[in-house]
Amino acid sequence: MKELKQFDLACDELAIKFVNKYFGKDYLFDDDYYWIGSDDEDREVLAVGDYFFNLDMIVDALRYKATKKDLFDYYDMEIELSYKEEKPEINFRNFIK
Repeated sequence: MKELKQFDLACDELAIKFVNKYFGKDYLFDDDYYWIGSDDEDREVLAVGDYFFNLDMIVDALRYKATKKDLFDYYDMEIELSYKEEKPEINFRNFIK
């Protein structure tokens, strides 16, 4: 389906912009980022090095111009809370606003 192909291409462009902005151009050439997921959800989670970002977080980071510090502070907070089997009290979008 044409629309799904366009969606995949748009997601790939967002991934390139996200990786370039938050990790640097070196990651674009080392194949250090890739989409993971099942065949029907292949643009849901982006792996960058040892980090994993869902598409919503990628879009929000770019749309609301999150700083590198914002992105990694929230990511680290989510990881810490997950060890305690807890969730953040605030979502990423509100965190960066």
